[in-house]
Amino acid sequence: MYSVLRNADERLSMPHVTPKTLISITTGISSLDAILGSGIPLGSLVLIEEDEFGFYSRIFTKCFLSEGILRNDSVFLASIDENPDSVINELPQPISKKEEKKVSSPEELQIAWRYKSNLQVLPEPVTIKNSLISHEFDFSSKIPLDKIEGADITTWPKSNHTVNDASGLIEEILKFNSSWKSIKNSRNTRKIMRVVVQSLGSPFWKIEICGTRMLMLMVLNAVYSIYYNFI
Repeated sequence: MYSVLRNADERLSMPHVTPKTLISITTGISSLDAILGSGIPLGSLVLIEEDEFGFYSRIFTKCFLSEGILRNDSVFLASIDENPDSVINELPQPISKKEEKKVSSPEELQIAWRYKSNLQVLPEPVTIKNSLISHEFDFSSKIPLDKIEGADITTWPKSNHTVNDASGLIEEILKFNSSWKSIKNSRNTRKIMRVVVQSLGSPFWKIEICGTRMLMLMVLNAVYSIYYNFI
């Protein structure tokens, strides 16, 4: 997985970008964001070791992609084991919730009376802005088709592609990167780019030697360097 910023001018004003020394984006899993210190730093190359059946890694992938679509990011998904378009169409719908979360006031807390006096440090409800928190997703419902069709999504491979292996993916990423760089730098086009390569270790990639897999990672890492050109 990979993320990068299309235009870093006034980037701190973007709702899901955390204003820190390392600019981070939400992952789609709020508990993971907390562990990582508010999200994944822009330009990061994240490798996830799949579990035996790939169940949890797929959940992470779907949350990451859904989060990107809901945040109006540019999304690129490559999958050789599954139809990438089918993966996109099965992304989970966010759970409806209020714009702000409120921590209950002391009067609403059901605790023993002898501890209540110690809670006056919170005289008023504390509000937590939702803009820097990942969405929560309901895997029993899917993102509406009109939302998918209106999003900036690129999938690979397509049915008409003749080269559906690692070399074809590298070529497609470079092409996607070229179109990404050509976009005019303006507020209307300032976006995060999320790149997901699902099941990189799958034998279906037809990677005969380790060097090819490392080459793919090097290409993704090279894309990362473009981030600095926009700062």
